[in-house]
Amino acid sequence: MGFFDDSICECCVCPMQCVLDQLKDETVSIITTTDEIENSEIIEVKNFILTIFNNDEQENEYLPVCNVSAVTFSSSKQVNLKPSRKSKKGECSCCEDPTNDFLNSRSKTELLRIRYLNGVNTGSIADLGEGIVILQDPSEPLLHAISICNINNISPGSPD
Repeated sequence: MGFFDDSICECCVCPMQCVLDQLKDETVSIITTTDEIENSEIIEVKNFILTIFNNDEQENEYLPVCNVSAVTFSSSKQVNLKPSRKSKKGECSCCEDPTNDFLNSRSKTELLRIRYLNGVNTGSIADLGEGIVILQDPSEPLLHAISICNINNISPGSPD
């Protein structure tokens, strides 16, 4: 999963790149800060650029990892997250750390609705690591890996 340097990319972008890299060759939905790209296969993740094959458009697309808010994938796929760690300064200490602490205080069985840039998902916390929370969808065999830095709102959830 690589070492995360102390940089602006540390707390959410590097962890998202690691998640996406583990989903190579999988069909996923990518939620960016402005769009949702469904039914896409991850081809490569390199130097913070995600290459996908959009099955609907039948073409490759290239996305900056820093603009990926979430990725939805089959719950049969195992993804490993880097353990959370505390930052001493910067964006990570004032945004990611307190949100991660709050999520860590919630019960694993509690349903949460998490709103983030250009999306919303409801589920229980399946895993929590540096910069990423993974929700288990309550009604489908899907997991949602959400960038903690893009979270706008967390509220009690209810199955749809």
